[in-house]
Amino acid sequence: MPWIAMGDFNEVLTHVIKLGGPALCDTQIDQFRNTVDYCGLHDLPFSGARYTWHNNCVNGTNVKERLDYAFINNAWPHLFGATEVSHLDFFKSDHRALLLSLNHVAPAVSQRFKSRFHFEALWLKEEEASDIILKNWVTSIADPILQIANNLSACSFHLQTWHRRKYGELPRQINST
Repeated sequence: MPWIAMGDFNEVLTHVIKLGGPALCDTQIDQFRNTVDYCGLHDLPFSGARYTWHNNCVNGTNVKERLDYAFINNAWPHLFGATEVSHLDFFKSDHRALLLSLNHVAPAVSQRFKSRFHFEALWLKEEEASDIILKNWVTSIADPILQIANNLSACSFHLQTWHRRKYGELPRQINST
């Protein structure tokens, strides 16, 4: 199952992502890195500034660190493809806002339907087909391209399933006559 863990982990993965302040304990860094590895997670690539946190110190030692991450497991790219995190501005916080950009890959249609999807004209006369489309055509996703891809995938899957259930024996009956 794909999953993501994202936010303020209050730890650094390496010494390179800390600027200023006292040196970090190698054991603490190693424990965090080992935990991430043990959970089978990988740090997503990011764009923007390297440091996601600062201590807002003006007259003392200014410290900057990357404490905010998005970690994914190996199953994540199969559903969402290339995913990237953008480090945005601080927006009145000591942490930068994180923006997760998904490149959704529509779920593969069941192996039963290996051919390309074709909308059948006879479905236009079937109230059940209209109900399937109305039920599976949702408008709750902000990204219009992702919304269309999801809607087409869901409708095609459910229409083909319904068609096989309703008309599954029809081609054999025609061929046997």
